[in-house]
Amino acid sequence: MRADIRQQASDLRKSGRYADALPVFVELQQSGDEYGLAGSLNCLRKLGRFDEALALARRSDPAGQRMDWTKAEIVWTHIQGRLLRLPESASLNDMLAVADDICRLGPEDVAMKAVAFAVAKKAKNADRWDIAGQWIEKVNPDALSGESMRGESGREGWSDKSLWHNYRVRALVETGRHREALPLAEKAIAGFPAQRRFFLRLKALALHGLGDTDSALDIYQSLCAGGRADWWMVGEYGRMLVDAGKPSEGIPVLAAAAQCRAPLDLKVKLVSDLGNAAYAEGQPRAALCHFLLCRSIRTRRNWSVPDELARRIEEITGQGDFAELLRQNEEELLRECQNIWARLARPERSVQRPRRNPRKGMIGAVRLGPSERPFCYIVAAGGESVFAWKQDLPVGLSDGAVVDFTASPSYDKKKGRESWKASDVRLAERAQTNRVVEEN
Repeated sequence: MRADIRQQASDLRKSGRYADALPVFVELQQSGDEYGLAGSLNCLRKLGRFDEALALARRSDPAGQRMDWTKAEIVWTHIQGRLLRLPESASLNDMLAVADDICRLGPEDVAMKAVAFAVAKKAKNADRWDIAGQWIEKVNPDALSGESMRGESGREGWSDKSLWHNYRVRALVETGRHREALPLAEKAIAGFPAQRRFFLRLKALALHGLGDTDSALDIYQSLCAGGRADWWMVGEYGRMLVDAGKPSEGIPVLAAAAQCRAPLDLKVKLVSDLGNAAYAEGQPRAALCHFLLCRSIRTRRNWSVPDELARRIEEITGQGDFAELLRQNEEELLRECQNIWARLARPERSVQRPRRNPRKGMIGAVRLGPSERPFCYIVAAGGESVFAWKQDLPVGLSDGAVVDFTASPSYDKKKGRESWKASDVRLAERAQTNRVVEEN
């Protein structure tokens, strides 16, 4: 009889009918069947009823369970019901307290990966790379998947294994363990070609930390060549040039990075670097303009103002009459800084982005995605994904339809980089359709 109830509960759960399966599992659980406990926790998690799942999990000691499934369900209930539900405003210490509780439950490899990656991400955002490194070391990289995850556009992204290497190498670099970071970065460069430039950058930082700044600068120059590097990487290149005692080369690169299109709030460190460079070059007004802009951004975002920044502002204002500059608002300060960047930035091929003209006559297959989503992607011949608004598509277009279109320059604010957007979208002719099918 119990076997029949077990089979009924299992069939309902496996078919996705969690609400129907739950009372059957509860009946088993109340009769003392451990299978009922595991199934109840699973159904409650799938239904999003985490408070009930947590209450049940807290009454159940994993050490006292015979089934691996039960132990795993208790762990995942704490991961999904506590760790992953922490509000964004929760502190790193709050997350560490929960993560430590889960570790005491004895999570297996996949669960440990979920915990460690969540803590590492929080620690990274808090600039606590010592903690990020400690937690990422709890994960066995050989147990991680090397299969690349794909975004909504279908573009190949990071795998769990490449993400682990990124966290690990970055933590070693940021905590000054450059000699350990270097061979691991070189291994990642060879092992993850899709993320090669990110690991090359970490190799450069490790070399710089070991005193081989010339080799590090060579890597950065190659990464920034052709105008395709992200603005933040160009900024790092300029900062390293300045730190290496080459301000005449570094300051124009910093200015070029500042001119790249990206949200101002993301550039606060870059603006501070330009202020420090101007200060070192004996240009108090230019330095003060950048420092005041930094302070304005931080104040508006309710970020703390570093003591060093406050001291620099106080020191410069005590050296001359800068009353007019002190009265300016953020928009006015930004215009002042932009004028400085325009004077400083030289048209150097290694960092300046070329003017991007619309690319006409492109063809590709439409990937509509979820019906409720207002945008989609067009996968062009060759695999490039181009953003498109569904309202700009021909009426009645089906998923996979081949179209010709114009790719217009755009900017992805979420990712902080330049991108392309489809316009003038029309159904393609049959010959073009055949070519897209062949190339994809």
